[in-house]
Amino acid sequence: MASLFKKLTTVFLAVTAALCLATGILFTVQKTPAFAEDEKQTVNLDDAKYFNLVDENKTFAGLSDAGKAYAGENNIIVKIPDGVTKIAEDTSTGTHIGILENYSSALVGLVIPSSVVEIGNYAFYGSSNLATLDTSNATALKTIGEHSFDSGATGSAYSISLKSITVPESVMAIGNNAFANRTGLTEINFYATNCADFSANAAENPFYKAGYSANVAVAVNIGSN
Repeated sequence: MASLFKKLTTVFLAVTAALCLATGILFTVQKTPAFAEDEKQTVNLDDAKYFNLVDENKTFAGLSDAGKAYAGENNIIVKIPDGVTKIAEDTSTGTHIGILENYSSALVGLVIPSSVVEIGNYAFYGSSNLATLDTSNATALKTIGEHSFDSGATGSAYSISLKSITVPESVMAIGNNAFANRTGLTEINFYATNCADFSANAAENPFYKAGYSANVAVAVNIGSN
């Protein structure tokens, strides 16, 4: 526990130092958020017919044609079906867009079930408007891939919608920049006390730029849930 706390402390101190060097001032410069709230309707995608399920329905690989049609121009809440064990990685070449493709920025809520073991690299990359990430039942989750929840907001762009994340106790490995550019984060519940596989490098750590636009300290709660 002591070594984990030391490593997490090193991560956040490194991020703070890097941001101070890059900007000169931390948590005082006000900028216009790139992702303002809109008046779109929100629809729930909670039926298997809305999803592209492969490998005998064990892998979630994005939205089906029916899911895309139902989503339309709306914001979406995705509930991964029970029984899915893997969320696929984004294998696109060049610029990553996430497995939800053009619907990545429409994602405002995501529910991970107890069956999921692995979340692939860049899976939900670009989900800049994600506001709720429900991992309360993700008791089998072992691996969170690199850039899997990276908002994709860089430079002066902010992704401020996600305020809190919880890394379940079961997680053993978190990839580089897994939750990067979530500048609105004010709370991280890190329950994965046996997780030692993540980078402490300032530019690669899983929580790079956490809280950068919130003008408040990020509360990090370490321990079992």
